Amino acid sequence: MALDGTLRGMIAARHHPDAIFAFYTGDMRRAYADWRDILVQLIDLQMREGERNFRAGEMAYHSARGWIYGAIGLAVLLAGAAGLFLVASIARPVRGLTRLMNHLTAGDLAVDVGGTERRDEIGDMAQAVQVFKDGLIERNRLQAELERRARIDPLTGVLNRRAFRELLEREVARARRHGRQLSLAMIDVDHFKRVNDTMGHAMGDRFLVAVAGAVSAALRSEDLFGRYGGEEFIVAFAETDLAGAIQAAERLRLAIADIRLDHDGETRSVTASLGVASFGDLRGESGETIDSVINTADQALYNAKATGRNRVLPFKPTLVATSAA
Repeated sequence: MALDGTLRGMIAARHHPDAIFAFYTGDMRRAYADWRDILVQLIDLQMREGERNFRAGEMAYHSARGWIYGAIGLAVLLAGAAGLFLVASIARPVRGLTRLMNHLTAGDLAVDVGGTERRDEIGDMAQAVQVFKDGLIERNRLQAELERRARIDPLTGVLNRRAFRELLEREVARARRHGRQLSLAMIDVDHFKRVNDTMGHAMGDRFLVAVAGAVSAALRSEDLFGRYGGEEFIVAFAETDLAGAIQAAERLRLAIADIRLDHDGETRSVTASLGVASFGDLRGESGETIDSVINTADQALYNAKATGRNRVLPFKPTLVATSAA
């Protein structure tokens, strides 16, 4: 290279001043030009190398930024998928069970408990809700049974005295509100004490059950029927005046007289006496009470027993019961 030749010339002319001068005046210009070109080439090469490195770094930066953005996007996507999974598998079933509990505590026991087949914590919760629902159903059943027993005569299965009175009060209020007729009939099984004394109390209970069944079968669905006490029963004929009540009571008397029960190989029967009274149809008086009408029907019953039994009588104030035994 020119640079190597220049160096050799400088070494060769070091003992000859003229040669050195000639070197410095001629060859020095060439050496300087060679060094300058070399330096320019080195600088240009370094700049080009730096530019390549810069571009490579810029590309790496953009590539890395793309990877980072992609990783962030993937993380967001995974988080969203996890959220959807939690909503579908946990949050939504829990909200459903919460709504179900609200229905159950509000008394709506017809709702269906889903998810009991699951084998996870949600399934355990659903099974607990199902147990809670079953407990509510059983509690309501027992409560209804207790209420029924509190209102029903345990022997005959008809209304007891208290329940009959409650329903009669409603019926009287409705009849007075709409201006409709309402009548009562008191029923007493004839010679019932003799039945108990001669055939036993078990036979007497059988007759009471049979009487209750015969009367219930002969009544309309809108009529009220209950056991008033002992061998006495009471009937309320809805929308029925005194004449209609007498006819209805006569049908009841015949139904009771048709009862046949076997005792010790013999067929036995009973009869009954009935007294009838009507609301708003008592000697033209108005404003009577429930108790007064019941007492009037009861007085008619005793009149029926005093005049021979096995008959129907309305209240007649002129007739005094002389024997009700």
